[in-house]
Amino acid sequence: MLTDISIMVWKEWKEFMRFQGGSRSGVTGLLVMIAIFGIVMPAQWGVMWVESAASLSLWTVIPLMLIGTIVADSFAGERERHTLETLLASRLPDRAILLGKIGAVVSYVWLVTQVVFIAALIPVNIFHGKGKFLIYKPEVALSGLVLSFLLSVLMSNIGVLVSLRAATVKQAQQTLALSVFVFAYAVPMAGIYALRFVPKETRDVLLQPILSGDIGTIVLAASAFLILLNVGLFAITRARFQRTRLIFNE
Repeated sequence: MLTDISIMVWKEWKEFMRFQGGSRSGVTGLLVMIAIFGIVMPAQWGVMWVESAASLSLWTVIPLMLIGTIVADSFAGERERHTLETLLASRLPDRAILLGKIGAVVSYVWLVTQVVFIAALIPVNIFHGKGKFLIYKPEVALSGLVLSFLLSVLMSNIGVLVSLRAATVKQAQQTLALSVFVFAYAVPMAGIYALRFVPKETRDVLLQPILSGDIGTIVLAASAFLILLNVGLFAITRARFQRTRLIFNE
């Protein structure tokens, strides 16, 4: 099974590289994102970027921004390129195909996210180091690694589920754009707006762990929730993945 999954992951990575290498807009988008989140914002935030948990908001947003275009292509793209039938007729088991598709997207997006945040240490140290080497607090770094991974898995599950039924990549992207908006913008903004109605003393207590970086309990609870959500979504995706219906586009 692991060999079959690795075959699928390698196939998908080659598709990612071909897409990024042949798409000027794709490369430009990556460079712009790295410039904003890996240079401009860290230079502006300064020491707060590495010492507080505020940067976690961006550590979790980046995977959501990256994943929509890539995961939409997982099955809808195969359908458009008329390669889906060949894939489904292969000896690869259903679970290997699904896990390979999801694993490839997750690994690509998660690795790019970490590259951005490692690169962000350069401007932080250049402009705010003052002779010291600034690095993320361990709990912030670990939380960023875990949450960005779990959110990548979540959006990959949603994306594959959408792509399974989408007739075209564009249709899948449009559907996924709504999910990205909800998770990346609507939910955070709703939370920020709701804080306005919370008494100042209570608000200070709620925000203190985020500003100090002492967020272990919060991250643990969020991680547990995301794990349960991912398990449930994968079960739904696995149930929807039926070779015969996909081959005949039913």
